[in-house]
Amino acid sequence: FRSDPQPSFELVVKASEQAEALARSLATVLKGLDRGVPSDAPHPMNDLLAEEVARDRAMGLLFTGFSALALVLAALGLGGALSLAVTQRRPELGLRMALGATGAQILNLVLGQGFRQVALGLMLGLPAAWGLGHILRNQLYGVSPGDPRPMALAALVLGLTAALACLIPALRAARVQPAEALRSE
Repeated sequence: FRSDPQPSFELVVKASEQAEALARSLATVLKGLDRGVPSDAPHPMNDLLAEEVARDRAMGLLFTGFSALALVLAALGLGGALSLAVTQRRPELGLRMALGATGAQILNLVLGQGFRQVALGLMLGLPAAWGLGHILRNQLYGVSPGDPRPMALAALVLGLTAALACLIPALRAARVQPAEALRSE
C-alpha cells in the first residue's frame, strides 16, 4: 500500500469467528498501526456482492423487459403469418370442408402447421442459446449456462405463447363456411 497508495481500499477477511468481535479487533490493530486510517463498520460479504452486482441486476431486469417485448412481437409475428396462411388457404380449407372435413380436422391441420414452425424454431434456438450461454459464462451470475431448467422454462413459455398465437387463426379456419370460401375464389 505504501508503494502504490490508493484513496481507499477494502480489507476482506474470512473467519469463523463472530464478525462484530473480529471487526473490533481489526479496527484496534489498524488504529495501532496508523491513527489516520479510518475504519468503517464491517459489512457482510453478501452486502458487498449485492452492491457490486446491483448494476448488472438492473441491466438484467432491462434485458428481461426487452425479452418479454420480443416474445410478444414473436407471438404477434407468428399469429400474423398463420393468419395470412389461413387467408391464402381459405379456398382449400373450404373445399376440404365441402368434401367432409370437420372443423376439428381443419383446426388440427392449421395448429399442426403452426407447431411445426415452432418446433423448428425451438430445435434451432435451444442449441444456439446453450452455445451463447457458454460463451457468455462470465456475464452470468447465479445461473449455470448448462442448467437445463432455464432452457426448459424458456421452451415452455415459447411453446405456450406459440400455442396462443396459433389458436386464433386455427379457430377462424375451423369456422370457414365451404360455400363462402369456394365463392371467394
